[in-house]
Amino acid sequence: MKINQKALLSGIAVATGFSLGLSLQAQAAQTCFYENYDYRGASYCTTEATGEIVAPVIDKISAVKVPAGSSVTLYQHPRFTGKALTLTADAPNLSTLGFNNLTSSFKVTATAPATPPEAAAISILFVGNSFLHGNFEPTLRFNSTQVVDLNGTGYGGVPGIFKQLTVEAGLNYSASIEAVSGQTLQYHYQNKLTQIGSSRFDIVVLQDYSTLNPSAPGNPAALLKYSKLLEQYIHGTGNPNASPSAKVFLMETWPRADQLYNTPGGHWSGQTVEQMASDLHTAYEQAAANDPIIQGVIHVGDGFARAIGKGVADRNPYDGVDGGKVNVWNVDSYHASAWGSYLEALILFGKITGLDPRTLGGGSKAAQGLNLTAADAVAAQLVAYEQLTQKSAP
Repeated sequence: MKINQKALLSGIAVATGFSLGLSLQAQAAQTCFYENYDYRGASYCTTEATGEIVAPVIDKISAVKVPAGSSVTLYQHPRFTGKALTLTADAPNLSTLGFNNLTSSFKVTATAPATPPEAAAISILFVGNSFLHGNFEPTLRFNSTQVVDLNGTGYGGVPGIFKQLTVEAGLNYSASIEAVSGQTLQYHYQNKLTQIGSSRFDIVVLQDYSTLNPSAPGNPAALLKYSKLLEQYIHGTGNPNASPSAKVFLMETWPRADQLYNTPGGHWSGQTVEQMASDLHTAYEQAAANDPIIQGVIHVGDGFARAIGKGVADRNPYDGVDGGKVNVWNVDSYHASAWGSYLEALILFGKITGLDPRTLGGGSKAAQGLNLTAADAVAAQLVAYEQLTQKSAP
């Protein structure tokens, strides 16, 4: 009787779990062992985690397919003894690994899923003066270990508060500061480009002198000129770490009580908080319009005026602070108080992240670090929300 050899071999394959050539494809979660290189010849596929290679291919394995999410250890002798080789990916030619025709037993081990790399932090740089670094504690050194001070002065300031707010919100930001007391954007452009260009930044906030020009209060010409020059530098002109996609914001400063009430003959002497805030608002909007590449203005000064207008903050500290109200200014009636700095950081936080500052709540760690009460924190968050949305909170 003539025997159909091909049919006989196929029957053996079904009975033993072996197959010939490429006629049997490896199934999901199976480990497949092949007699010849490049997954050719007789093969043995199994879902077992451990096992012995049996005849006719014992000690004749030349290629292995490893199931996804697993590693396979090949052993020279039965019962997982002798020389061993661990594979974490398919091996089309075991001879290149010094393990051709040696496999007698194996173990399959599930590997831990790869941990996705942590998303890179959003890098933000704040450029300005004491209206950013704060002139008094606790703002001055607040959270300074989490802020990169490009001038090496160890400031934390409002960037430190901002950083803490992002942590509370579960965001990943890296904050840097380049701030010099009493200086202008002109000064930073003429003296600090090395620091500003020391890294690539995703966001840059620029803040100019509080009266716009120290020698000509109320004159916005220098703000318009140097905010544009700094924007151009950040985005490429001569910057070794230029970031063409960086978002550049201008931070509007706040009306100063000393200028309004204690500077006889000054530019804003005898005027209202609202008038000085309006003048600053107009100047910063002019600067943004002068350079359409600038992302926009963050209206911190308007937020201070709003807090005063709502009766949350006192209007004139020179006649005493009314009961139940906060003081947005510090003891010099010039720089921000701790509450004012918190409000400043909240407005920056809301504008830059797009999040509602009210979600931080009375338990805000940043507020606690500034020695503010829960009620103080909530009041500042409400003012910031209304300033950012231009509507009264429900």
